[in-house]
Amino acid sequence: MKDSLKSIERKLPEGMRFYLPEQAEVITSLAKKGREVLKNWGYQSIFVPAMLPYDTVSKGLSDENVRQYYKLVDYRGEILVLRPEMTAAIAERLVGEGKCEEFPGRYQYFAPVYRHETIQSGKKREIYQLGAEFLGANKFADVEILMLAQKVLLNCEVDNYRLEIGHIGFLDQLLNELDISPKKSAEISGALARRDLVSYRQACRQLNSDAADRLMKLLDLRGGCKVLNAAEELMPVRECTSVQQLRKIHRGLKNLGLIEKVSYDLALTRNLDYYSGMVFEIMSPDLGYNICGGGRYDRLIKSLGGEKIPARGFAMGIERLRLVKEKLCLTDNDRQEKILLRCQDLSSLKTSVNIAEDLQELGYAVILENSEKLVGEAAQKKCKMIIEVDNSSEKPFNCWKSSFDREKRAESGSAENSRKFSRAEVIEYVDGIS
Repeated sequence: MKDSLKSIERKLPEGMRFYLPEQAEVITSLAKKGREVLKNWGYQSIFVPAMLPYDTVSKGLSDENVRQYYKLVDYRGEILVLRPEMTAAIAERLVGEGKCEEFPGRYQYFAPVYRHETIQSGKKREIYQLGAEFLGANKFADVEILMLAQKVLLNCEVDNYRLEIGHIGFLDQLLNELDISPKKSAEISGALARRDLVSYRQACRQLNSDAADRLMKLLDLRGGCKVLNAAEELMPVRECTSVQQLRKIHRGLKNLGLIEKVSYDLALTRNLDYYSGMVFEIMSPDLGYNICGGGRYDRLIKSLGGEKIPARGFAMGIERLRLVKEKLCLTDNDRQEKILLRCQDLSSLKTSVNIAEDLQELGYAVILENSEKLVGEAAQKKCKMIIEVDNSSEKPFNCWKSSFDREKRAESGSAENSRKFSRAEVIEYVDGIS
């Protein structure tokens, strides 16, 4: 069976994979925990089609970004794209539906996106994303988005992370104050977005000495809030609105007690062209790359035909989050316990279904079987308990614990240690040991 699955994996397009139940359950659980956080803060669910018009997702983006997208042509000759990200599509639809007047609006989603990225651990080309978008004016909105990204991680029991915050406007203002040409500015910004420090340094060396020196010092502006002082000193003029905005964010997070994991990186930028203000990434030292990213994109809605509206959001890679938990050997505490219910024959089927529904109300998953190999079946399915149903008896439920050892993958429970119960008694018994 394993050999056949490996053969199937080899035939899949590069960067795609199957998730078998053990991994799929973890991904589903993490997404559920994240969505619960967002729902509790008023974020409404939104669904985005898997295929989108090319024009919808390519507006305002560089050719380099668009080259990463999976494109196809439909029977009418129109170019479609497998959704590469959610934000632009959501913004375009809200503008088209005339929803801008209803802002502020809070939205959330969980779905795969598709990008032709370089393959590495956890960095697939089918990317399961949980995301939040906050569109509209609210002076606490930036802090709210940063708070929620951290709350999602904490609700998923992941606290080994680092939140790095930057501001697109700082680099833009610095390049403008240094009188760098638009072409050279795009070259420098693009190199930073790609994390290509070799190209960045080469571009800087082609400038005058003062400009080159200031831009090289930009790479050192990483660390705690004291970095913001150094950032203001680097700017040729004293007025630096981007740093002032970061200070406000710092005060907000500090007020919430969410500053411990925060650092600042004034060279941080994002590889999507619509970002226009605060940007951030959440890194995991256990993976070596980000598990979440986001920021402000105030210009996006206007570029789609709406008004200029403040907007911000984030997207979190749930597969990467699963890998973090796997590397830290963290188990999913919310994994549903299972009970194996053996129905002897057709005459016991109704009784079996009735007791199964009672057990499900207690929070258990119930596996209905008629196999003779009860112990082996329980071990294979990792069941907590075995209940055998026999309607010929006054107490039809024969029940015993299935002491499955997850490490040894062995089953030590046996029917010899079983006890017989009535319907009320078996529910009381199971509820008492849950």
